[in-house]
Amino acid sequence: MKKAFVLCLILNFTSAFAQTTSKELSFAKQCPKADTKATIAAVGDILPHTGLQEQSYKSKLGFFSLFHKVAPWLQKADVAYANLEGPTAKGVAKGGKLVKDPGPVLDNKVYTGTNFVFNYHPRIIGDLAVSGFDLISLANNHTFDRASIGVDLTVDAFREQQMPYVGILRSDELQTPRHTLTQVNGINIAWISCSEHLNGQKDKHGQVLRCGENSATIHSLIQNLAKDTSVDAIIVTPHWGDEYIHKANKKQRKLAREFLEAGASAIIGSHPHVLQEVEKYVTADNRETLIAYSLGNFIAGQGNMKKLSAILYMGLSKREGQKAWVNGVTYLPVWTDRGPHTVNLLEDSTQAPKKEALKLIRSLIDPTRELSSKGEVTPDFDCVN
Repeated sequence: MKKAFVLCLILNFTSAFAQTTSKELSFAKQCPKADTKATIAAVGDILPHTGLQEQSYKSKLGFFSLFHKVAPWLQKADVAYANLEGPTAKGVAKGGKLVKDPGPVLDNKVYTGTNFVFNYHPRIIGDLAVSGFDLISLANNHTFDRASIGVDLTVDAFREQQMPYVGILRSDELQTPRHTLTQVNGINIAWISCSEHLNGQKDKHGQVLRCGENSATIHSLIQNLAKDTSVDAIIVTPHWGDEYIHKANKKQRKLAREFLEAGASAIIGSHPHVLQEVEKYVTADNRETLIAYSLGNFIAGQGNMKKLSAILYMGLSKREGQKAWVNGVTYLPVWTDRGPHTVNLLEDSTQAPKKEALKLIRSLIDPTRELSSKGEVTPDFDCVN
């Protein structure tokens, strides 16, 4: 009986020790030799409000005018990811009504950027690619701002411009896989996106996964992908949480851990419009994983600390015959300047309250992992390879 009791204590202690979170973003498997590596750059929400769209449609650079100062830092990664809040539906007005398309202009009928309803001319897709983005999530609370037909046309636009996307399905292609695969440096990464809210819009066809309502489906999808020997890593990108709050809520924390325990390698969230905590989580099977609850606004027409964000770099390593593992995390603080609107490195901004901004971001993300423009972009800078 005593032996059984002692064994129970040991098992409970081991389980408690394995499932841990830490704001210190150091990874035990940072330096072991790998056959191949990949660096992922992740940012938060791209939400071009009225002023940003007006600038983009008038500029010769288009929407690239919003990102040109940080494009080199996105392009340094092997894969760059963002969430685009809103459809790219040509000739669709509010309510899903088909009308004549005005072209790339903010007409406030087809293309809008205010009153909580957004739609962008599809030229934004090519401009995102030029900026360095390789994969865009389209699952968020603005997905249905042009109804179901808007989702269908957004899929068509992304396919036409050959830009990889994740998070939405055409209404007549509901059997299409819910995940998207990217391959970089021989590492196969499966991406899954979901949204907690849809702003009261009805998803009558099931074109978007809901982070809470469909959590069992997402959990099962992750488990199946984790068993697939051709998949090396799984990244879940939920659009969730409480707006304007820098602390992740209980639901976010619960779902993040469930998805990681199911086999995901990282959670990269958005929606609150502000930065939230970035943590390392060690699963029950001793995998070191990453949780970024919210990377805030990468760019939007909002003020104060809603203009503060980060480019988060996560490294993956892989050996032959093994799954990939997280080898490190670093980040660059960024700030949205105005006049003109553009994302800038925080250190280069002439408008940011740098002392206040740095204090905030360093309270949310391990300051020892912060990069500067003078440093090399690498998630595992502690290693000499």
